[in-house]
Amino acid sequence: MIKKSYMGIERRPAPGATRILGRFCRDNGGAMAIMVALLVPVLIGMMGITVDVSLWYMSKRNLQNSADAAAVSGSIEIAFGNKAGAPTAAKSDAIRNGFDETDGSVMSINIPPISGPSAGLSTSIEVIITRPMPILFATLFLDTEFIATVRAVANAIPSLEPACFVSLDPSGRDAVGFQSAQTQLTGCGIKVNSNDPRALTIGGNSSVTVTDANVSVTGGINQGGSADFVTSRPPDTGTPRAPDPFIDLDIPDVGACDTGPPKTTINGGSVTLSPGVFCGGLRIQNADVFFEPGEYFIDGGDLEFLTNANIVGDDVVFFLTGDPSSTIGSLDITSGAQLQTTPPDSGDFAGVMFFQDRDAPSGTGNKNRIRGGAQLQTDGAFYFPAQELEISGNAQIQITSNECGGFIAGRLSLDATQIQIDCNPDSSSAVMVQSGPLVARLGE
Repeated sequence: MIKKSYMGIERRPAPGATRILGRFCRDNGGAMAIMVALLVPVLIGMMGITVDVSLWYMSKRNLQNSADAAAVSGSIEIAFGNKAGAPTAAKSDAIRNGFDETDGSVMSINIPPISGPSAGLSTSIEVIITRPMPILFATLFLDTEFIATVRAVANAIPSLEPACFVSLDPSGRDAVGFQSAQTQLTGCGIKVNSNDPRALTIGGNSSVTVTDANVSVTGGINQGGSADFVTSRPPDTGTPRAPDPFIDLDIPDVGACDTGPPKTTINGGSVTLSPGVFCGGLRIQNADVFFEPGEYFIDGGDLEFLTNANIVGDDVVFFLTGDPSSTIGSLDITSGAQLQTTPPDSGDFAGVMFFQDRDAPSGTGNKNRIRGGAQLQTDGAFYFPAQELEISGNAQIQITSNECGGFIAGRLSLDATQIQIDCNPDSSSAVMVQSGPLVARLGE
């Protein structure tokens, strides 16, 4: 038997059983198989989670597409004045782009948005969609339900331009009618919401010139043989109706009467009036009246500037209102009355000169009139959404001093009158209306 020594220590071969046990302990040939066996479940789990995460990403991307489409569709409806129909349009477009309530998806629509930079904006829509995410392999390791949430906000941005004449009547013939009217508009156009084939009529020996602005008519244009109609841009017909430019404004609360009833009448002399409530109406004739800056409420009667009334005032706005609605009066400027006034240049009613309650009685007998040689050197909006505004009888309107003005009514009748408006579109008194195509833009 061979003996071996190391550093003086003798080593002898181990007996058989001991030798075998030692060899087994030193042998590592099967370690990899054991490690693989232990790691296989982990590897499969990681692969499964990878597959599930990929599915989640694709599903969330599809949800986002649905939300984006819904928001854009809803915003277009809002811009066309159909806010009530916006949720239906939004959901329909979401379905066309893959939204499906049967898979657990839930959609909520907020007009206006309740969060984010667009919160509170009436022309914006917020769409939120939630959906449980599908889980395949990950269920072997996870017992938690994953919910995906996507959000889209869209803002409807209409093409807005100044308009000097706006008719809100949706179907009337001659909704804007010129008869023997000499009219020159620069920088502001005409918008007619009526879908009648003769929505805009230019007849008699009228001469209507529109420069650097749009003429936009939902229906058609009827031009008489001897009338001149000159535009620097081709008129557009068959265009969508424009929303009421002042739909978001409401007459402030009317307080107690400061004068009247009955109607307050000023006949002769020079008078200074302060803002307040004139119950039963206000009539001025043969007098020079200065209106101090502020709000003037004509409650339950007419506002009349009659024979030789000379009206002066800056930063003033007149409201025609009443309770019940049948008492809401009209505006009458006639018999050589002169108006030299300006509207407020700040606040909710910036640029508004006359504002009639939307509940005013409509019908052919209810008119607002500027007539009989009346002369207006003023600016600002004349707003009569439910009634007709008639400008006739050699009335003269001139707005040329870097300002603007707009006449908004249910119907507009211009007969034997002279009107010149040189509009500065940056003026606070410019009336901006939707006159062109919409741009629906995702805002968030």
